[in-house]
Amino acid sequence: MEAKNRQIIDVAIDMFSERGFHQTTMQDIAETAGVGKGTIYRFFESKEDLVSSLVEFAIEDITREIQSAIEKLSHPVEKLRSIITVEVEYYDQHRNLAKFLVREVLGYRNKFEDHIKKIHSTRAAIVERIIQEGMDGRYFKRVNPATLAASLEGMVLASVIFWFMFSDSFPKQDIQNDIYTALFEGILVNP
Repeated sequence: MEAKNRQIIDVAIDMFSERGFHQTTMQDIAETAGVGKGTIYRFFESKEDLVSSLVEFAIEDITREIQSAIEKLSHPVEKLRSIITVEVEYYDQHRNLAKFLVREVLGYRNKFEDHIKKIHSTRAAIVERIIQEGMDGRYFKRVNPATLAASLEGMVLASVIFWFMFSDSFPKQDIQNDIYTALFEGILVNP
């Protein structure tokens, strides 16, 4: 990715997460990024195209990190633990990106429905393969991999949103451990 393009993306993420899509203009982004407005239009046709590019960037970036983390692992339980850890850490390190995704993409479902589907299908495909691997190896009970993948993604995303709102009361490590416990051990004392 070209340096100016990345600079514009970084500024746009920050501005959209702080001000929102409608309150941020391309001129605002250009001034803050220290580039001319024409430079932005060299990379992006419109503000909507910029948002689409931000979502694509986020999908590719977190998917790369997940794949890098699990490629060295062989056990499906460790792979799922690693995915949870990577996602929580990623959102911690990229809080403005997470705020942007929650506010702008999930908040305007109809406008960005294709992106929401791509976010889900990209990560779900990875998780579904691991769940199937775990079932085949008899580490996991028989479940519908698609349902469990969606549930896991929802649990991580909802926990991250909750954590952003109440981070002092709910440390990141406690949230990760609670997700691990719910997923791998269940919450019933005597099932």
